Amino acid sequence: MNIIIGRGGQQWFPIRGRNVSEEHAEIEIDEETGVWMLRDLNSTNGTFVREEETGEFRRVSCVRINPLTFVCLGSDNDKGCCFYARQIEHPGNFNEEIRYLKKKDSEFAKKISKAKKNTTIISNVSWVLTLLVIGFSLVFSANEGNLNVGSLRYLLVLAVPPLTKLLTHVFDTRKKIEARRELFSHCPNPECNYKLRHQDIENAECPHCHKI
Repeated sequence: MNIIIGRGGQQWFPIRGRNVSEEHAEIEIDEETGVWMLRDLNSTNGTFVREEETGEFRRVSCVRINPLTFVCLGSDNDKGCCFYARQIEHPGNFNEEIRYLKKKDSEFAKKISKAKKNTTIISNVSWVLTLLVIGFSLVFSANEGNLNVGSLRYLLVLAVPPLTKLLTHVFDTRKKIEARRELFSHCPNPECNYKLRHQDIENAECPHCHKI
């Protein structure tokens, strides 16, 4: 089975994005082997697939895909068109996509929770170390000339900036995870480009198109 996709294509859903060509790409499904192939048909703005690991889009000319490969024609915005490949064979049925979204959302939720715990731990350690520095400064303020005490205080002060830097790194990691989660939150309805929130995915309902 071969399906031409584009503004003048054979797909069941209409495509109006200005960055999509009349005959933009083709999906070929070998019914005997179950192999799916995606081919760009020399489109002006390119055909892209979303990487499963990073969520980033990679431009392709001819690539093997699976039914849950997320394909973008032209671009990932209102000027393009994005859809899960299985929609070519299962029009309007989003059950598999919803299961996939819930699985990915659960994975990201665990990663974000772990990052939050790490942030809390490092933050607490930083506060404890800072209080120790202040305490040593008060207790040994009369021993300013003592080299050993001075060295200890110096080492403690040196330890604070690395911990602060580590805390910042963990916090940035959490933000990156949250940003990556958003890359996997597209509404599975090809006619909608809304980014679903955690609650939307849990409820399997898009507040924008109301079709899932």
